[in-house]
Amino acid sequence: MRVTGAEVARRAGVSVATVSYVLNDAPDQRISPQTRETVVRIARELGYRPNAAARSLRTGHGTTVLFPLPGMRPSHVLSQIIDACTAALDERGLSLVTDYAGYGDIESQLAAWARLDPAAVIDLLIPHDSPVRAALRDAGVPIVSAAVPGETSWESTGDAFARAERLTQLRYLLDRGHRRVVFVLPPNSAPNRLEEIAIRQLRAEATARDARLKIRRARLTREAMTALAADWIAQDLGEALAAYNDDYAIGAISALTAAGIRVPQDVAVMGVDDMPLASVVTPAITTIAAEFDEFSVALADSVADTLRDGNNHAVRPLPTPGHRLVIRDSA
Repeated sequence: MRVTGAEVARRAGVSVATVSYVLNDAPDQRISPQTRETVVRIARELGYRPNAAARSLRTGHGTTVLFPLPGMRPSHVLSQIIDACTAALDERGLSLVTDYAGYGDIESQLAAWARLDPAAVIDLLIPHDSPVRAALRDAGVPIVSAAVPGETSWESTGDAFARAERLTQLRYLLDRGHRRVVFVLPPNSAPNRLEEIAIRQLRAEATARDARLKIRRARLTREAMTALAADWIAQDLGEALAAYNDDYAIGAISALTAAGIRVPQDVAVMGVDDMPLASVVTPAITTIAAEFDEFSVALADSVADTLRDGNNHAVRPLPTPGHRLVIRDSA
C-alpha cells in the first residue's frame, strides 16, 4: 500500500501543505529547521515517495534527469558513478536516465532526448564546444555542467578526475623507488589536447623526481600485450608499468609473466578502477578506487537548485570525485 503525504503529515503532527513544502523544497516558506528535520525523517521511515505525475504538475517540470555518456562503454567506474548519482537524485524525487548512444548529427540527438522530455541534463562528458549545449538551452532545458576552466579550454570533471588518478599512479610508483616508469595507454585515434596537457604534467612530475617517463600505446589484445612484453625485454623499458586501467594491468601481467618477467619482483604493475577481478587475480592488482559519494550529492543538489531557481543558464562548479590507493601485490 502506497504511503501518502497525509500519513506523513499525521505522524509528524503538521499539515499536508507543510509536508508538501518541505519535501518539494518550496521557496519562501517559513518552516523551522526542527519541523523540516521531523518531516524528512518520518517520510524516510515510512518509505514515502511523492507521486511523480502530481509533482510534475506542481513544479512545472518532470522528474527525469538525462545523463548523456556519448560513445562510452559501460564499465565498472561508470556503474559506480551512475549508481551514486541515481541514489542521490532519488533522495530528491528525481530519476536518472543514461544515454550511451553516439548520434550522427545534432538533430537526431535532440530528437531522441526530446522524447525523454528531461527536466535537466547532466553535462559531464559533452564536448565544451558542442552546439548541442546551445540547442538545449534554447529549448529551455537546464544543463548542470561539471566543466571547469582548463589550461587551454574547458575540461570536464571526468578529464580532471582521470588526470588526478594518473598523477597518483605515478607518485606511488616513484615513492616506491622506481625511476623508469612506462604508462601503457590505448591508441589515440585523434589528437587530444587535454590528454597532451595531462602527459606534460606527468613528465614534469617525473623530471622533478629525477625519473624517466615513457608513453607506450597498445591495444588490449593478446598480440599487442605479447609485443609489449617482448619489447620490455629487448629494450629494457623500465622498472614499473602504470596501466590505463585494471584490464590493461591484468593483460600486461599475463604477457610479462609468460615472457619470464616476474611481477612485482622485476616489474611493478599498477592499474586504475579497482574492478572486482583486480583483487582475485595473481598477483592481486595494486590500483586506485574512485569515491563518488561527495560528488554525487553535490551534483544532485545542483540539479535540484537549478530546477527550483528556473535558471537554465546556471553553471555551478562541482567537486572532482575523490580517489584512494588500494595497495595489493602487483606494485
